[in-house]
Amino acid sequence: MKLPLSLLLFSFPLFLSCQQGKETTGTGNQVIRIAGSETLHPLLDRWSEEYMIKNPGISIRVTGGGSRYGLKALIDGKTDIAATSRPLKPDEVKRLADSHQGVGVSFLVAKDAITIYVNEQNPVRNLSLEAIRHIFTGTITNWKEVGGADTAIQVFIRPPNSGTYQYFLEHVLLNKNYSPGAAAIPTAELVAEVVSKSRHGIGYGTISHRFPSRNIPVNGIEPTEQTVRSESYPLTRYLYLVVPNTPDPSVMNFIGWVQGEQGQAIVRELGYVPLW
Repeated sequence: MKLPLSLLLFSFPLFLSCQQGKETTGTGNQVIRIAGSETLHPLLDRWSEEYMIKNPGISIRVTGGGSRYGLKALIDGKTDIAATSRPLKPDEVKRLADSHQGVGVSFLVAKDAITIYVNEQNPVRNLSLEAIRHIFTGTITNWKEVGGADTAIQVFIRPPNSGTYQYFLEHVLLNKNYSPGAAAIPTAELVAEVVSKSRHGIGYGTISHRFPSRNIPVNGIEPTEQTVRSESYPLTRYLYLVVPNTPDPSVMNFIGWVQGEQGQAIVRELGYVPLW
């Protein structure tokens, strides 16, 4: 059942608090803790489920909260793996090295794309990267300015704890401020849902959450597995698992499995782009 837009907006704060406490776990004695990116959360859930079936002695606990939350948890020693949809910032690299007496290690686990969501009824069929920048900074506020109807644009973004928020800020907005009228939505899945109910809405998220809204081409290039793999789509990125410099062998075995054939098959199955 799809919820009305007003109810979805009302329930976001509660949803976010629930997501940060949500866990995927098992019954094995050896525990691996993973925290961080909501973009990676669907992958982490499936990876964990499959890995625990094949390795019943392992129990994997997955929590969300966003890339920034996961990296802070890793720095503070509260998780074994941080899941992040962006590279570490210099201050995070330093803090991780200081807290664990050595530089941390980032592992590529999937390719992804920041996709731009619009409503199915929106007549606009392409946006330049420059137009997207102007929309999300509030310079362009009406769809007629980019070839659409004479209606105000409703802008939906991710919250600041999100790695996707930070990536978009740096690579699309070029570190200019987001529009003050933009509404923050906790997950890419919910951004897509909200845009599907807002005829004049626009948002961004991951390539794996393309429905029920529509992904619009950027600079005339659609986000597909082929354009993401070749990086011809302009908003292509990697997803990462980050560990301290001396992780437990059980952690490295899990990451090796994720990067291998079985883990990457799940990447493709869930709509992301595999490494190989």
